[in-house]
Amino acid sequence: MIGSASSKYFEGIVFILVRRPYDIGDIVHFSHPELDTDPNGSLGWIVQKVTLFETVGTWVPTLERASFNNGSLASSQIINWARSPNARINVQLHFPIETKYEQIEIFKRAIEEYMLVRPREWLQLNGFRVDRIYTEQSYMQV
Repeated sequence: MIGSASSKYFEGIVFILVRRPYDIGDIVHFSHPELDTDPNGSLGWIVQKVTLFETVGTWVPTLERASFNNGSLASSQIINWARSPNARINVQLHFPIETKYEQIEIFKRAIEEYMLVRPREWLQLNGFRVDRIYTEQSYMQV
């Protein structure tokens, strides 16, 4: 039992010192290495603190904080958004069917302006179009 715990402890130290898979402020996602990741992207953790023993992160959607044993993370698949310069994100927006084209154009321009002032975070807008119209629910998906 002590041998297994020592092994995980050592594995965690090597993981942080040698691999350095993330830095403070990076957004990361941890998953099992043999499972496929979601093709629509992965919500992640903002790395808050890294020690030789643990990594502390904040869950992006809810701002909950958690700590992870580095030894257990050493065998995980880690997706690091900060080190994925060509990663894409697909955001689906829902607008009421009655929304006028001009209103959607104003919204699109606001997104483009937001991205322009953050060139380190956003490279470009690849598309902005109606994907589906749900007449029974009275909304369209952009």
